[in-house]
Amino acid sequence: MLQLATAGHEQFRVSTIEVDRKGISYTIDTLRSIREEFPTDELFLILGTDAWNKFSEWREPQKILKLAIPLIVSRPGSDVSFDRLAELCDAQCLMEIKAAQIDGLPLIEISSSKIREAVSRGSSIRYLVPRPVEMYIFTHRIYGSAPK
Repeated sequence: MLQLATAGHEQFRVSTIEVDRKGISYTIDTLRSIREEFPTDELFLILGTDAWNKFSEWREPQKILKLAIPLIVSRPGSDVSFDRLAELCDAQCLMEIKAAQIDGLPLIEISSSKIREAVSRGSSIRYLVPRPVEMYIFTHRIYGSAPK
């Protein structure tokens, strides 16, 4: 689906690191693999506020913060808090994370869980995902039934 979503956009490259890895895949493992491939690049980890709010429970969150700067994308009705970072990184790290945040993004109420829920109900997901992805999901009956 990522290949379908990014087709025709040469600036994107779909990585299969997690698919190719055997067993459970954790973010820290993926970031380590990316760091090996791109040792000098600055890495960012884009997270919705729902994932960010549980970040401290992830596997090795302190090490994740050493490999990538999290960019938190707000959703309508949710606030981004950096309070828990004090236990995960020092003041310099916290300052870098806060400075990297992007303000003024349009708040769009789309999430993968809402898309899966809509598909399982048989509702349309048009305009929520690229058209080729929508067709793939319904053609292969991923997440549920075809739209009504």
